[in-house]
Amino acid sequence: MNHDPKKLQAPVMCAVPDPNAIHFRPMFGGVMAYANGKPFASLSNVGLAIKLDAAHYAALLQERGARPLQYEPSSPPSKQYVLVPDALLNDSERERLGVWLAHAIRYVSQPGKPKRNDDFPAAACSPGHARSHFGAGARRPDGNTGALPAMATARGVAPASQNRRPG
Repeated sequence: MNHDPKKLQAPVMCAVPDPNAIHFRPMFGGVMAYANGKPFASLSNVGLAIKLDAAHYAALLQERGARPLQYEPSSPPSKQYVLVPDALLNDSERERLGVWLAHAIRYVSQPGKPKRNDDFPAAACSPGHARSHFGAGARRPDGNTGALPAMATARGVAPASQNRRPG
């Protein structure tokens, strides 16, 4: 079923324990819901997906119609966001949706920094790809700035200065 991200805001607002504690921001053609400045739900054309810890993620997947978030069929399934069943978006299921949203808000509101992903596949990046992730002078996960020519040459891609044809 194709969803309208803006229309998904209404069931979320009606079901959350405290509607004044959340806000929405447009994000990549959809909408993200935030609690305490941290994203807890993705509202997109594929539906409402909520961010959950491992135990609640597994529990929600047991509900009929729930599945890991995938924006496109070819994209990998999310390991933290679960699409809630469409049935939970109905007014008659508002209380059950509220319970799941409360779990999501509680999870993202835990103190501490989010776990950093140190498994970034930097060796697979070309200099242009690195710039698209980090910007021209942005700090990369390895602490350096700029492009990744050493990694690119390890992949057999010469830096742009060496790619020029003679004459």
